[in-house]
Amino acid sequence: MIREPHYYDDMSEIDNEVDLICEELGVGPGLARRIKEYKDTALAESVDWEVCQILARVLSEFCRPCKNLRARVYGLIFAAGLDAANAIHSQAEVARQIGCTRALISHYTTDWADKIKLGVFKFRKAERTRAVFAEAQKEAWSKRKD
Repeated sequence: MIREPHYYDDMSEIDNEVDLICEELGVGPGLARRIKEYKDTALAESVDWEVCQILARVLSEFCRPCKNLRARVYGLIFAAGLDAANAIHSQAEVARQIGCTRALISHYTTDWADKIKLGVFKFRKAERTRAVFAEAQKEAWSKRKD
């Protein structure tokens, strides 16, 4: 690695991001600052793009016909983990208030989480357990038919 004479490795406990880039890539502080600025700009653009994509999915969902729009809205609230900010205690409470089943609210919560890739599992199962529960549900229904 090429080292500039004014840069020392022994300051790692107080290194900032530019210092870490210097150390990792073996470049001087000037180039490291430009690399950091480029990386930060690219990251900001990427985040902006992702936010636009999520907003487009949300708005397109609200444009689709729906029998219970309020349930769909509450599903988004639960999927985003915003229930506490809105003084909501449970999906069952909301379901009683708007005249639907808790299962419908849960359905929309999972649907939103899948569509906009939210990682809030407060009101839903983890991704790996969903397939197991779906299979168990199918077995229960097939036993009912018999």
